[in-house]
Amino acid sequence: MSLRSLIFDHIWLKLFSLVLATLIWLAIRSNLVTAEGQQARQALGEPTVRKLARLPVFLLQDSTGHLPVLVEPAFVDVAVRGSDFRLAELRASDLHVFVRLTEGRTAGSFPVEVRAPNGVTVFLVTPANVQIKPAPPR
Repeated sequence: MSLRSLIFDHIWLKLFSLVLATLIWLAIRSNLVTAEGQQARQALGEPTVRKLARLPVFLLQDSTGHLPVLVEPAFVDVAVRGSDFRLAELRASDLHVFVRLTEGRTAGSFPVEVRAPNGVTVFLVTPANVQIKPAPPR
């Protein structure tokens, strides 16, 4: 078989294969570049941030004593960071905002705790502390 027949026989099939291989390579390369860009952006300290406003504060206390109390303020703002995908599907009900009342201490200033799903990091709670007061008698 001559060199000429290796090159020019079935030329359209060879050109089609070359174009198809190039398109596949470009598709894979663009996906890699996009993934690397997101990783690089997060590594450079540019994570995606989302702020959720007016989340209610719940009380976590022993089951033995349930004294009526007032929480001031009753709502807090929470700022979280994470991937675009995780933050897009995040709902306010996915965050658990609470104050842990310890035994024997049911009044005063308590830190607000927030539990978030995997892949989401809480980095700011405003205000960080709430005041717990006994409720006035009815």
